[in-house]
Amino acid sequence: MLRNYMSKSNVMFNIKMVDTIFLDMDGTLLDLHYDNFIWETAMPIEYANLHGVTCQHAKSIIKELIHIHRGTLNAYCLKYWSRLLNIDLVDLHYRYQDKITFRENAELFLQNIKDHNFNVFLVTNADKDNLRIKLSITFLDKYMKGIYSAHDFGHAKETQEFWLKLHNEIKFSKNKAILIDDNRNVLCSAKQFGLGNVFLISKPCSMTNGIYMSEYNIIDNFNQFYWN
Repeated sequence: MLRNYMSKSNVMFNIKMVDTIFLDMDGTLLDLHYDNFIWETAMPIEYANLHGVTCQHAKSIIKELIHIHRGTLNAYCLKYWSRLLNIDLVDLHYRYQDKITFRENAELFLQNIKDHNFNVFLVTNADKDNLRIKLSITFLDKYMKGIYSAHDFGHAKETQEFWLKLHNEIKFSKNKAILIDDNRNVLCSAKQFGLGNVFLISKPCSMTNGIYMSEYNIIDNFNQFYWN
């Protein structure tokens, strides 16, 4: 299906127009460099050493498996991948936890929305093991009224079932809710469900180039939200 893509990178948004804020974690609040390093570097090295193949071959195997499971809960389940590859992914994540960092201005944004008493929820595809590691470093939970993992509902955020179950749990007003995420498929699903305001993070990873053409409003920096 053809879409009309346009640059919306300089959009400004008065966040007081909403009362409920849904925030993704990886690539939205946290720099995706950590996760990219785990999946693109650490895991292939571990797999290559374990199975006696080249690192490049290991990368191609993992890349193909990611493609197969994309958009499913299995794609985000560390225990599933540990069984699939015979690698202790929880241990691997802990080994490199020093790479877990906030995106630019994310902490200031979180403090601002907390000070303004919004209903703020973390909505993530990350499983409980992944969440536990990230929260132990970032203390994201102190800014949140609630944290919802897709694994709590049995459906990834890319599905309508996730948003239906989240809506049944929280009873939020769709027109007064905002979602900020780095995954276009998640934003598409949220928009289809009826969320009135969705925003795409332009540069989830500090080590890669940003995205500046999209059918969604693009957020370069959390400073694009104002409070008047």
